[in-house]
Amino acid sequence: MALHSGREKRMTAKKMKLLQEALLSLKRFDHQDTNPSPSSASSTTETVIYTPEESLSGDMEVHDDSPRMLTPIPTRRGKVEW
Repeated sequence: MALHSGREKRMTAKKMKLLQEALLSLKRFDHQDTNPSPSSASSTTETVIYTPEESLSGDMEVHDDSPRMLTPIPTRRGKVEW
């Protein structure tokens, strides 16, 4: 892994805090989840965290299958995913 500057480390810490808050909000909706698999939340998290560029891209919302995400989400590629 490449060496990071201090600014990048601070940004990463902010992103980790945001990801933790997102995970907590996802756990609140776990009782409404249609997928009974207990590993679904952890596997979703693993597919979301790639690089800082991916974290900023907005693709994280595509993997969020909680009930509040009922509208189609346009991705970078112009496709619409449900």
